[in-house]
Amino acid sequence: LHFWAAIAGKIPLIELIGFYIVLGTSCLFCYSMALLFGLVGKSLGGFQAWLGAGAVLTFLWITTMVIDNAGVSHYPADWLTLFNPTIVLPYLIDSNSFDPNSFYPVERSFQDLRWFGIQIGASFWTMAGFIVLNYSVGTYWLGQGLNRCFHNPKATVINKQQSYWLTASLQAAILGFALNPQVKNWRGYTHGLEENSEMLLLFNVVLFLALIAALSPHRQTLQDWARYRHQDRTFRKKGGLIADLIWGDKSPAVVAVAINCAIASAMLLTWILLWPANDYKITALFTLLLNSSLIMIYATVAQLMLLMKTQKRAAGAVIAVGGLILLPPILFAIGSMTTYETPAVWLFSVFHWGILPYANGSVFLAIIGQSLALALLNLQLGRQLRQAGESTTKALLSGKTQLPVTAD
Repeated sequence: LHFWAAIAGKIPLIELIGFYIVLGTSCLFCYSMALLFGLVGKSLGGFQAWLGAGAVLTFLWITTMVIDNAGVSHYPADWLTLFNPTIVLPYLIDSNSFDPNSFYPVERSFQDLRWFGIQIGASFWTMAGFIVLNYSVGTYWLGQGLNRCFHNPKATVINKQQSYWLTASLQAAILGFALNPQVKNWRGYTHGLEENSEMLLLFNVVLFLALIAALSPHRQTLQDWARYRHQDRTFRKKGGLIADLIWGDKSPAVVAVAINCAIASAMLLTWILLWPANDYKITALFTLLLNSSLIMIYATVAQLMLLMKTQKRAAGAVIAVGGLILLPPILFAIGSMTTYETPAVWLFSVFHWGILPYANGSVFLAIIGQSLALALLNLQLGRQLRQAGESTTKALLSGKTQLPVTAD
């Protein structure tokens, strides 16, 4: 029926086949994502299917409205619209006798969509090819997680080496859409760079929250690692503790998150340094530093919560990190602490973008405070790991374990 409609509408069959390829890769991507969510979200029970389906439906609904009403925004968020296959429909309309501008005006089209300066929206095939590439890369990473979780349900979703490549690929994909900020009458190129950098930092927060969940091992794994890693005869040959923290699957995820932060920050830092001279350049550098520091604090808190003896460790980690993200702005709002009157306190929240121009010297206090908090949290994590790694014999000799007293 579709082929008959395409012929009747004078749409080239080769382009219709291209649309089916886009649709097929999108189905494969969603199917892989559903399988992975089914493996890692078992604790949700019957609500799991509703949550997954609702999230996908909501995403498609929002992106469809963006495609239909907004078009290219020249924000990094343009990348998300590529996960909706309906974005290529205007190109099919353009292939027949109808005027596409009657359906999608030029100002709402995606013809000017650029990635690292490449005009991927110039034609149907460049757009379709980039979408297929986008879906293929996403399906590949989902497949890596499926392969690990299927064979070992207790394993982390991805290993640390994979996380470094994942971070680099996602940063490259998103950063490419931020290089061409939109310039309007009421704002210039510099303001466009500022907004795009803030949106990139928001993407990074979401990305690293997902990475923290995917990389952080639970208590039993950490306990086994802390207790038995010294008994591995090849431990020193493999590089010792540092190498194990960087590459090992069972070691804490804090160092791996720090390396991922360094990868993402290096790519963003290169972009910021290439900006033309403007007042926001230094502010963007400090914002990037504060953002990385907060991400490291969230990673350490999550790992500490997963090391607890309670059964609901994952829920505790979600609540703790969620509280660190949401509670500060709520409390500041209740206390009438506006970003203009008390910008210093807002620097300790994840919503510190755009506040630094009003903070003056408070940014250095915020950096020092976050560094101290991060150091104390990591000291506590190290202490708990040492305690978890103590053998029963050591605990007995130190008097921490008492033998049961039996009556004669």
